[in-house]
Amino acid sequence: MNEAYGVLFNWLRTNGEYELDTRPGVYGLEANRLGPVNPFTIPYESVTVFDFEMLYPIRRRGE
Repeated sequence: MNEAYGVLFNWLRTNGEYELDTRPGVYGLEANRLGPVNPFTIPYESVTVFDFEMLYPIRRRGE
């Protein structure tokens, strides 16, 4: 999971054209499929596979 974050944020750091859209009213979403349970009650060591989506608002710089 951290590898996916690393790839996304490294790409944003190294490209000159796009950035995260952090304007007020713009939201991202991180959804996981560990249901029907509370993912915060599962011990980290027992999770071997992640099935998740990261939806981050990205825009062209300066727009």
